[in-house]
Amino acid sequence: MHQLIITLIKTDKSMSNVLFYTHTKQDAKSLIRLIVNEIRQTELIDSTISSEDEKLSQTAAAKFLEISITTIIAWRKSGKIPRDAYMRIGRPVFYSKKKLIAQGFGKNF
Repeated sequence: MHQLIITLIKTDKSMSNVLFYTHTKQDAKSLIRLIVNEIRQTELIDSTISSEDEKLSQTAAAKFLEISITTIIAWRKSGKIPRDAYMRIGRPVFYSKKKLIAQGFGKNF
């Protein structure tokens, strides 16, 4: 079994200091997973935006609407929740709280 070796070269502007970093394929996979997980957990909106404009994870949106995750998925797939009220970032789906409210969804809808 062959192992992929990735070498990263880092230099300063003058090219006088050259550093070599060598990683195996497993190291690269672990690093990529770590980066992707960090990106997924990063806030997608500025904290200064009003709570009405926040983006909700699928779980948070289901709790906000007081429905099950299965129901919110079914509503999204059937078109009951309009396409402009959610976005997909990679695999996760995020819902616009403002657009859900504008569509008449929300607590006591």
